[in-house]
Amino acid sequence: MEEAGFENVVERYFYWPVGAWAEGEYYKTLGAIFQHNLLAALEGMSLKALGMLGWERERIVMLIKEVEEEITSGKEPDEFFAHVSYLGSARLTVMESSC
Repeated sequence: MEEAGFENVVERYFYWPVGAWAEGEYYKTLGAIFQHNLLAALEGMSLKALGMLGWERERIVMLIKEVEEEITSGKEPDEFFAHVSYLGSARLTVMESSC
């Protein structure tokens, strides 16, 4: 991004456990909230995205049930990693006019 002329580029890395299995009170709470929000949004996101790909509603609902069971089973700890970049400002070039 800096090569494109942007200044004050900030990069942040985030880690969220999915569920309250993680160590430490902060990550347990974060994981529980993230799991709750993920499950709340799963149906709407899945119906829209997979429906646009031509999937039948019944097939999507069956997949959602399987994913919900996998997320809540606790058999394997799930994690979510995010890399976020944002800009502090952009460098502007003023062109002089010959008029």
